[in-house]
Amino acid sequence: MDLQGILTLSAIVVMTLLALVIAVLSARKPPAIRDEALKPSGPKFSVAAGGSRDSRGYNTATVGESNYQPALRAIAGKRTGYVTLHLSAKLVLENDNPLDPNAVLVTIHGKTVGYLSRTKAIVYRASMPPKIATCRAKVCGGGASRPSYGVWLDL
Repeated sequence: MDLQGILTLSAIVVMTLLALVIAVLSARKPPAIRDEALKPSGPKFSVAAGGSRDSRGYNTATVGESNYQPALRAIAGKRTGYVTLHLSAKLVLENDNPLDPNAVLVTIHGKTVGYLSRTKAIVYRASMPPKIATCRAKVCGGGASRPSYGVWLDL
């Protein structure tokens, strides 16, 4: 590798580390992590007709939930109209994911509902124990005006 290649590689490493430091420093609060042995209390359901569609109290949106709409519909059950469900989610390190070795899988009631974004996964892994962790989750959507569901996490 010539000098220019080494300098380019060094610049990429420095920029990646700087982005990681900025992401860590800009985090709103540390993740709310509980050991898997601590069982969260039962899910709290609230159904709001035309309810709030923002992430109040939940600071992290999952990604890829469009691929898991059947699971999210099963979690929402036979409710009609716009729904907001307050549940518990499991966060699972997915080290063998062929698309992203830093992937963090999000499940609710044993069903995959999405992932943390690549950036959030790197930051989260830095502070997550090497076990399954849980956090509060909010599932929103459904109804004629918004048939898809989204998932927000309190990290």
